[in-house]
Amino acid sequence: MKGSKGRTLTLVAIGALLVFFFALQFLGSGTLGDGAIAPSISLPRADRPSERIELSQLRGKVVVLDFWSTTCAPCMSQIKVLDALARRMGSRGLEIVGVSAGGESFDEVAAFLARRGAPYPVAVDADGAVTDSYRVRALPTLYVLDREGRIAASHVGFWPEDDIAEEVADALGAAGDVP
Repeated sequence: MKGSKGRTLTLVAIGALLVFFFALQFLGSGTLGDGAIAPSISLPRADRPSERIELSQLRGKVVVLDFWSTTCAPCMSQIKVLDALARRMGSRGLEIVGVSAGGESFDEVAAFLARRGAPYPVAVDADGAVTDSYRVRALPTLYVLDREGRIAASHVGFWPEDDIAEEVADALGAAGDVP
């Protein structure tokens, strides 16, 4: 009886370790590190399919990238926060770009935005290539990019307005000057 119980515990422990190591492989090392050059983006706009959102065209501005999905409740709350942030800091050189990263089709995202809207441009990453290049594993995932296109900060999950505003102010070169 004792030997059987010991073997069972050993097998459970080995199984738990295997699950842990598999999870590490699947999740990777998290978001891209601060200071890294942001991967390029060239994706169609959800509201104007003939236009593309090009990250390179936003150089010189601080950019918040919001990776989200139409089926993600925290993402919907994040949109409201980003709208307020854009109103507070947009005149100082802040641009916000949404990236639909939930696997929805272009038509699904466009229909969602037609019903609900978004206060900033939204790109559709239909094949997930951009989402993968940013190591997005959970939604929402946000990145703050500085004026040179480097990652200034990142966050997985809902990011409260005051916290993201601090990071944006730092990237704008106005640390401690958060309106």
